[in-house]
Amino acid sequence: MQLSNNPPRVEVKEIAKEVKLELSQAFQGVKFSVKSTLDKITIAWTDGPTQKEVLPIAKKYLGIKNNYADDTRLYEPVKFRGKMVSTYLEYVFTDRKESSELYLKAHEYFTKKYNCEVNITVNENRVEIETIVINGELAASQITRLARQNTLQSLNQSIEELATEPKTDEAQTSEAVEALEIKSNLILFPVVDSEPASIVRN
Repeated sequence: MQLSNNPPRVEVKEIAKEVKLELSQAFQGVKFSVKSTLDKITIAWTDGPTQKEVLPIAKKYLGIKNNYADDTRLYEPVKFRGKMVSTYLEYVFTDRKESSELYLKAHEYFTKKYNCEVNITVNENRVEIETIVINGELAASQITRLARQNTLQSLNQSIEELATEPKTDEAQTSEAVEALEIKSNLILFPVVDSEPASIVRN
């Protein structure tokens, strides 16, 4: 299908270069890897901004829209360096990796928030988190979610804010903490090797 007015086409690799430049300008000090193929780009980085902060920068260059109602693909022009162009970019993958430092900061916030103890150990390329249930959910799952959805800066700020909040009643805290009886008392999470890359497809 041809685009109306036939705007010039820009290769996906050029889009990837622009995305990397914009990310580097928006989040200075963070090293981004932006790789491309014929119709997709993959963005990888460690710590730094969250996925929600990175995605809008890349998504605006998606030149192919999918209409799932009738299984068709629409080619739409995008603005690139001040001009309207066409591009075959259809997918954006993100792979944010978390360092041991970020996991430890998430652990610090979590244990201070719930006034509890959860053992955590950094061992080579993985983090070991004690299996314990806090408020009906594994502490390891909550700590991991905190690491993946926050930055070092935001967690530090949250820790500072906790210091100004009223102390949690010890009786309520003890009721929220319940040991989970399973054979192994550790849950392992890889460091700087997060969950499978997420995908955005329009």
